[in-house]
Amino acid sequence: MKKALLITLLLAFAAGTAFAQNQNGPGGKNGPGAGPGAGTDTRIERMTEQLGLDEVQVTQITAILEASAALRAEEQEQFRQIMSDIRDNTKTEILSVLTAEQLALHAELEQKREEFRRALEDVRAHRGFGEGRGKGDCSQQ
Repeated sequence: MKKALLITLLLAFAAGTAFAQNQNGPGGKNGPGAGPGAGTDTRIERMTEQLGLDEVQVTQITAILEASAALRAEEQEQFRQIMSDIRDNTKTEILSVLTAEQLALHAELEQKREEFRRALEDVRAHRGFGEGRGKGDCSQQ
């Protein structure tokens, strides 16, 4: 248990460090969805300007940064899986404590939450938020 907690904390730290390195904020070339290695060009440009890197150094450092970004992306995915497993295990343990009546009530409440989530998705799609975004023609509503 201590080992799993330590791994979780280390992965959280790694994910936080990767997030903190985002220089341009949301929507920039380092923003969310930019992918592994985003911002490498900016970082290399800054290092070249400040440190006077030659072409060989630029090539070597670029490879190092890209490998590091790929490793961070892989670690983040593993962290997501660990967190999902923890949530699933916690839910299973909690449900094992409930009575039959409480389980029925829990199932009913979960169904209502799911219906609300679906309704919210529909509203977002209709208003142009999220995945339904982009038609640009409001006359169709």
